[in-house]
Amino acid sequence: MPIYATQAPQQVDYILQDAGLRVLFISNQAQYDRLYEVLRQQTQLKTLISFEPIQSRSAVFLDDFLISGEQAYQREPARYRWLHTQPTPSSLASLVY
Repeated sequence: MPIYATQAPQQVDYILQDAGLRVLFISNQAQYDRLYEVLRQQTQLKTLISFEPIQSRSAVFLDDFLISGEQAYQREPARYRWLHTQPTPSSLASLVY
C-alpha cells in the first residue's frame, strides 16, 4: 500500500496499525529518521527494506533483500512456483488511505 513521503508520522502510524503491515519499504535515511519513533513502536512490522543503505540495525538494504530472495528460490524452487500461482484476479493488490 502506498504511504506518501509527506504524510505526518501520526498518519503513517495509523496506516501501519490499521492495515497490519508486516513489511515496509522505505526510501532513504531522511524518511527513516522522520519516522523512527513510529517504526520503533510497531509490533506487527517484521521487515523494513530500504531503497538506499540506511543506518538501522533493523533495516535490510533492497539489494541484499533481492539476493536473499534469489537464494531462497534456489533452495526451494517448487515453493516459489506454487506461491506464484496463488494470486487471482480478485486478490487484493493495494489499499489506498
